[in-house]
Amino acid sequence: MPWRSCWWRSRAYCAVRAADDSLWLLLVPIALLAANATKYATLLFDPIVIGLAAVQLRDWKQIGHRLLALSLATVSVLSLAAFLAGSSYVKGILFTTLARKGGTRAIMGAVRAPRNVIVAVTWNWVGIVLALGVLAMVVALVGKRDRRQTAIIAVLVVAGMLVTFEGLRLHSDESMRKHDD
Repeated sequence: MPWRSCWWRSRAYCAVRAADDSLWLLLVPIALLAANATKYATLLFDPIVIGLAAVQLRDWKQIGHRLLALSLATVSVLSLAAFLAGSSYVKGILFTTLARKGGTRAIMGAVRAPRNVIVAVTWNWVGIVLALGVLAMVVALVGKRDRRQTAIIAVLVVAGMLVTFEGLRLHSDESMRKHDD
């Protein structure tokens, strides 16, 4: 569904525009809240968006401060929203996303899949993109490119692997079918 990828782009856009301490920086937690309220599973990518916003800075100390500030702001906003939404909402998040048992049929007919199947499915869908991302990261590291560019590439490579890691944790490729793009 196009609106789901729109939320990812808007969150990432806010994060990348947050190079200075501007309105864009304040919009990151709000964009994350909107995306997570729309689709619980986008919570998986919140650290990526926060990481993208942080690596826009050059100084490692400032990066650490921004990581901490955005993480605390995001957790606070999400916690407040979950509190206001009530226990049924929290139970729904736990059931479908955070406390989901691996390999269960609780969600859309998901079945237990061996690790090698999950890795093979990932390779078939996004393997070439991930391989190019890792190659770009290696070239940036070896070529001693701008550290900020290398950090951005590293964050995006991790983003490309998050869905696979979650699939390995759940022993299911069901989530990958929906989120590996």
